Amino acid sequence: MIEERLATAHRYFSKKLSVQERWSAKWAGRRDGAACIPSVADVRPSSRMPPGRSTHGWTPFIEIAHQSAEEAVDVLVGLVMEAERPLLGRLHSQADRVNREHDEQKMLTSESRERFLSSAGRWSANERVYEPHAQRANKHGNLVILKYWGPLMQHHPYLSGSKNQTVSLIPQLVAVNHAWPGGFGLEAISTEYPHIRRALEIVGWFGPRDPGQEGRR
Repeated sequence: MIEERLATAHRYFSKKLSVQERWSAKWAGRRDGAACIPSVADVRPSSRMPPGRSTHGWTPFIEIAHQSAEEAVDVLVGLVMEAERPLLGRLHSQADRVNREHDEQKMLTSESRERFLSSAGRWSANERVYEPHAQRANKHGNLVILKYWGPLMQHHPYLSGSKNQTVSLIPQLVAVNHAWPGGFGLEAISTEYPHIRRALEIVGWFGPRDPGQEGRR
């Protein structure tokens, strides 16, 4: 269900670039390269940098690609939250029961513990199931950036491999392995809903919150 909706939810969930995306990226690369974007003065390594080390290029076009990848992941989070609404509802009600039994009865029944742990386990497992979709969006962003970067290097007078080249530069790619923006994982859910966090602590899912954690955020 999620897979079918992603196909039309955001273009960054496609494994391949569209013809329009390829054309636009190459055109933007030629334009920015000819305009000396990025400026070599902005990326020239310091005298303390080891010889041959590359620096990362950042341009408005690359920034847009990063933002688009983030938007796609946000769309995914919204779809996942919608699809998993029944499970989230069970987490809420079961967390309330765990907290109530712990506070009022000073003990937790095995039934309440097992049901809540089962729901928490399903949510945690779903995070791993959906994560490849988020990674796909980030990889799509990198395809856009690389399609743009080739023409930029070819047309940039100081980055084209000519005798005028003064710095080795590579594009700032999207971090593929840091897919979730913090909106779906169990840690994020428990932060948003303190009663779920407390129930997870009671059943031993993870340790109590560090009292100084909030002050460090």
